[in-house]
Amino acid sequence: MKNKTLYLIREQKKKDEKYLFELQKFLDTAENIKDEEFKKRIISQMLKCDEALTLLIEKLLHK
Repeated sequence: MKNKTLYLIREQKKKDEKYLFELQKFLDTAENIKDEEFKKRIISQMLKCDEALTLLIEKLLHK
C-alpha cells in the first residue's frame, strides 16, 4: 500500500501543471549558476526537499 501511494503521488506530480512550472523555473534559475559544484549541491538539496515532502504527504494520507 505504501509503495502504491508513493507511486501515485509521484505520478500526480508529473501531471500537476503548477508543480511542473515551478520545478522548471527552479531548474532554469539553477542553470545560470556558474559554479558547477555549487549548482549540483543546490539541485541535490532541492531534490532531497522534494522527496521529504513526498514522504510527508504519504505519511499524512495514512493517518
